[in-house]
Amino acid sequence: MIEESNYVLKLMINKGVVPVNITYNSMLDGYCLSGQMDEASKLMNAMAGEGCKPDGVSFNNMINGFCKARNLDLALTMYKEMSSKGWSPNGVAYNILVDGFCKNGRLKHALGLFRQMQAQGLCPDVFTRVTLLDGQAGSSMRL
Repeated sequence: MIEESNYVLKLMINKGVVPVNITYNSMLDGYCLSGQMDEASKLMNAMAGEGCKPDGVSFNNMINGFCKARNLDLALTMYKEMSSKGWSPNGVAYNILVDGFCKNGRLKHALGLFRQMQAQGLCPDVFTRVTLLDGQAGSSMRL
């Protein structure tokens, strides 16, 4: 399915049709969900070359993909890049990161992100709290 999407994207560009963010974000999501983070990164970089700037959804897709690939350092790099490109991380971005760090046994870092989320005026939701509780249950660390 991703190969077909990539073919259609190239066809669009060759025919002079300018892809919009939703086109790129759908493809990014597909690459990220299938663990093809190298391809997702290439596509993210290609977006700007085609006159389409990555948006919050683009960054959230990449953060999620890197977390699922257990590459938390690149997930954090993408989170920082998101901020530097003018997109304020929202609750979705924080939930993805908190979940990724908890699932990889890094509860202390997840708690730091939780505190940072609150400091930015974002309200942790039920998902955030349940994720932290699940992370704590699998850890010797106390909340």
